[in-house]
Amino acid sequence: MKQLYHEDYTVGWICALPLERAAAAAMLDETHETIAQPSSDNNAYTLGAIHGRNVVIASLAAGVYGISSATAVVMQMKATFPKIEYGLMVGIGGGAPGGSTDIRLGDIVVSRPTGSSPGIVQYDFGKIVGDGKFESTGFLNKPPSYLLNVIGKIESEYHMGVRRIPAILANALQSKPAMRSYFCRPEAPEDELFESEYEHINSGETCDHCDRGRLITRKARPFSEPYVHYGLIASANSLMKHGMTREKLRKEKNILCFEMEAAGLMDHLPCLVIRGICDYSDSHKNKTWQHYAAGTAAAYAKELLASVPLPVPMPYGTRADPGSRSSDEQECLRKLFQVDPYEHKSALKRRRGNRAHGTCEWIIDKVQFQTWLDVPDPEDQRKLEDDGNPNPSILWLHCAPGTGKSTLAITLADELPKRASFYLTGKTLMYFFCEAGSSDHRTASAVLRGLLYQLVQQHPRLLTQLTKKYKERDNLFGSFDSLWRILIELGQDSTTGDKFLIIDGLDELEDSSQEDLLRQIHQTFASFDEALSKIHFLIISRPYLNIREELEIFPNTGLSSFGESQEDIKKFIREQVSQLQVKKRYTKKTCDQVSEILNKKAEGTFVWVGLACKELMRVPQRDALATLSHLPTELYSLFRVIVEKDFQQAQSVDKLQRILEIVVVAEEAFSIHDLTLVCRFDENEELEERRAFIREDVNTCALLSIGENERVAFIHTTAREFLLDPRNADSFFVDEKAAHALLAHRLIEYIIHAPRRPYMVRNDSFHRYGTYYWVQHVRQAADLFRITHETKEFFDIESPAREFSMRCLRNLSNSLNRKPLEYSIFHIIAFWGLLSIGEYLLPEGSKYCD
Repeated sequence: MKQLYHEDYTVGWICALPLERAAAAAMLDETHETIAQPSSDNNAYTLGAIHGRNVVIASLAAGVYGISSATAVVMQMKATFPKIEYGLMVGIGGGAPGGSTDIRLGDIVVSRPTGSSPGIVQYDFGKIVGDGKFESTGFLNKPPSYLLNVIGKIESEYHMGVRRIPAILANALQSKPAMRSYFCRPEAPEDELFESEYEHINSGETCDHCDRGRLITRKARPFSEPYVHYGLIASANSLMKHGMTREKLRKEKNILCFEMEAAGLMDHLPCLVIRGICDYSDSHKNKTWQHYAAGTAAAYAKELLASVPLPVPMPYGTRADPGSRSSDEQECLRKLFQVDPYEHKSALKRRRGNRAHGTCEWIIDKVQFQTWLDVPDPEDQRKLEDDGNPNPSILWLHCAPGTGKSTLAITLADELPKRASFYLTGKTLMYFFCEAGSSDHRTASAVLRGLLYQLVQQHPRLLTQLTKKYKERDNLFGSFDSLWRILIELGQDSTTGDKFLIIDGLDELEDSSQEDLLRQIHQTFASFDEALSKIHFLIISRPYLNIREELEIFPNTGLSSFGESQEDIKKFIREQVSQLQVKKRYTKKTCDQVSEILNKKAEGTFVWVGLACKELMRVPQRDALATLSHLPTELYSLFRVIVEKDFQQAQSVDKLQRILEIVVVAEEAFSIHDLTLVCRFDENEELEERRAFIREDVNTCALLSIGENERVAFIHTTAREFLLDPRNADSFFVDEKAAHALLAHRLIEYIIHAPRRPYMVRNDSFHRYGTYYWVQHVRQAADLFRITHETKEFFDIESPAREFSMRCLRNLSNSLNRKPLEYSIFHIIAFWGLLSIGEYLLPEGSKYCD
């Protein structure tokens, strides 16, 4: 078993009874070795982990109950485990059914504030007012807001039919046969509720002698699984076992449950109280339902821990770091950060739109994917290798362009963490979406930075380890090899469970980055190494030869081999045709005919279907079938037909060509405003009119889309690849070097004339883009970039504009760990390899030498 440190534990789980503690221990995904504790701490602890969170379980001393005892337990726990963030008081309680709340035995009640009450009411601490009613004095703290948000999420899922408690309890008992007979739902006696004023007949535990005519008739439930109720829990030092008092307090305070410990915790530790209902707080109470109720409460607590969100990282500069994070850790994160994979995934979803209902999720249940997810123990994995089987820690999923691989990857990133088989076993998910059109998403170093950033955000312990390394070596994140070593080392950490890493679009990385990443994956995982058993990669890409040569030794499969992928296309077509029916008022006959043609011609390509339907939006219903019949099935041929039509309809072919050139080479998606500044069309018009003209031009082109914040991008990466294909040189081919040269000139000219105030650079997206990327565009333009009269000032020995730009770059950029220490033009030329500028400047001789 693992043995951790006191500082590693962040959740306190408090129980009153031994049976409650047994239920709690059964929920642990793993159990840890005990660790030393101060002599002043009288608690006995059970240590373990649930969903990757380290949990401390403690209970009250045997035979000692009540509020003060609970206070002593939590105070000693906090002193011994200083990093505990919140507590869970989990166990059994007496229900208070009535009114609109249908509470049954085995149900769960969770404390939640209502009105002015904080979720827990201490009903034996207060005063009797004039009308004879009890009034509490003093106030207990509310549960922490982040836990209240989580229970709100669980409640909403419950209303949608997502009910995990029975499965969680069954899974826990499956591995502990000795507990099954105690903690399973009782078959007898029946769940019986007597009238509140009717007292138990004798001192026996059963109600055999009680008047059955005094039972309250309740409707049968449609299923036997426990319900969850949220509201006020009453706490006191004495046991509630009087029906009329229960009923009085229920009506006065809207109480749902009675118990004896919670009030001792709320002011000493942010806490949520979870109670399984074992009786009805009256004289008829007995112990028959206690074990099952303790089990359902513990199962809810486990579901809660699985649902508490891990910190979602925000881009540098917009996120306030948690107060518990040291300044060194904050600095380490700032240096590591380059892109935010979480936000990038959201941006991709906004740009591409939602997937068709019912698509993609099937991949999770496929044997190939389950084999990747179901981690074999090291001995079994060694046997697999001895039998000639490939390392199951790597899975390569390959598919043709436009067939939905990124949508599939987004689905996995969204849905995997929701699966009980994933979140209940302490697994960690990281992902990265590569994009050829974005400099921040097409290098191997960017991939590793993104994965590492997610890993240490989810596991503060690993951030502490990483920070120590960073303190020892300032340039820790400066190279791919260094980043790879760090990722593998942190990934091997056994205390943080199995790590599952998804890399989508590996083929969109730069050639050298593809080579680096493929080589390391091959060399590291080609043979089984027990030390690496916690690391699992899913690579999603096109089946290019260079990728196949490195990954074919691992388990791999083509997306087209799954019949469900063809069903996904059909669902997508149905959804698209449904939109046509609404927007174009298609008849049922036209819908059927269009669907039939689309299914015949799509060949599994979502991009083709999307473009074809976009074309149908442009024509009247009477021309729909003719339009479809003339569209070629090959994707590039379809692009050609569409662009030819766009150019015919454009007011200016030259303007549309210029827009396409700029969008092709842009390192980030330009907004309509920025594109207006680059293109410089209609400069005699007001800026607002010029933006409107650009917007019209972009809307003319079916290969482009306008997304969030009016950013212009290609509908799919294949559209960009089409325009860069030399086979289109006769018509639409974009001369990449020439486009880079044009953009570099426009950026440098803008920087020269823009105000030199740092806050204006931060607020001017085009100026900020120029500060980041002018060097890259000059370098990629190579010999086509020439210093002109308009840009000459920027390359002078003394250039205030360039020096200001470079200072801003140092302040703005985290991705460049290596920057020139000086900003002279020759330092820049040497550092970034801008040979064309050097060749231009050197003949000037002494003018540039000092």
